[in-house]
Amino acid sequence: EPGVHNRTIQIPTKDYIDAADWIKFNLPIDQGVIQPPYFPLFTLYSQRIGFWDSKVDQHKMYMIKTYYGAGSHRLRSVAGPSAMTLEAGASNGKLGPGSRKYFLGIEKKDIIKIRQKYPKYSYFLTENHNLLGYSKIYSNPSLSLYDISDPS
Repeated sequence: EPGVHNRTIQIPTKDYIDAADWIKFNLPIDQGVIQPPYFPLFTLYSQRIGFWDSKVDQHKMYMIKTYYGAGSHRLRSVAGPSAMTLEAGASNGKLGPGSRKYFLGIEKKDIIKIRQKYPKYSYFLTENHNLLGYSKIYSNPSLSLYDISDPS
């Protein structure tokens, strides 16, 4: 079945599109979503700003030399220090299972640190259905969306 497939990750297309549609029709347009970096084309499907997109940001990183540092920092914020390493000018790379594990292990303290640097990201989309400390505002069998705007 088509869907989000990256090695052993298999999220049905329906769940991914349902989540993106819910975001598109229910979230403010001026707030970004931190989503799994291994989800392709999130910004296109949701019509909201995604935190790091493997298609969009990766292309910017190799085409715009000055974006490499910013893109790399954003990627490592959600995929860990073992995230793919792209040198400026490199045109492709993949996130491995270690990056997925890192993303799924993100906790409230990590989100607070990310939001200090990127305060316009008020939502967190994840496969993790038990993100402690935040209100779940949407879920389906594969994904959950949390409001992370209030750090208390």
